[in-house]
Amino acid sequence: MTNWFYQRPILNKILVSCCRLFPYSMFFLYAVGSVCLFSHFLFYGFDAEYLLFWIIPAVGFVLISLLRKKINAPRPYDLFDFTPLIGHESGASFPSRHTACAFLIFSALLWIFLHNLFPIPLVILSGVLALLTGASRILAGLHFPKDVFCGALFSLVFSAVCYPLCSVLLGYFVR
Repeated sequence: MTNWFYQRPILNKILVSCCRLFPYSMFFLYAVGSVCLFSHFLFYGFDAEYLLFWIIPAVGFVLISLLRKKINAPRPYDLFDFTPLIGHESGASFPSRHTACAFLIFSALLWIFLHNLFPIPLVILSGVLALLTGASRILAGLHFPKDVFCGALFSLVFSAVCYPLCSVLLGYFVR
């Protein structure tokens, strides 16, 4: 697949740019979400439950990093001897950390949207960017589809379990 992009230099540059741009766009949206929360704190006071916006993605990032280091699966270019579109070190392919982080951020933004603290168009944009992040990692030859799928699945399940569970626990212990 990467040969197809190497034969089309303009598309190659676009894909490489997207691989770099999508994660930064997700972090930008996460920063916008942080500003929304800080604004909420400023006008309505501090609420410990909203710390989950930062804690759950951070814990998810650490867990996904430990998991991929432990598994240390080869990358597609390690197995099939080709040059990926983006230089990268070998190993630690499964699950995709870029995809997992993108979906952790999407989940965090969705969670604050459900608390009426973030606009739905930006949540939708973050979901699209999370999907595009995963797709671009496959097209660039950095990950297998299963790496991307499992990174997204991990983040969605982790978030779907942790946000409600931690909210209930915080409500029980803090209030």
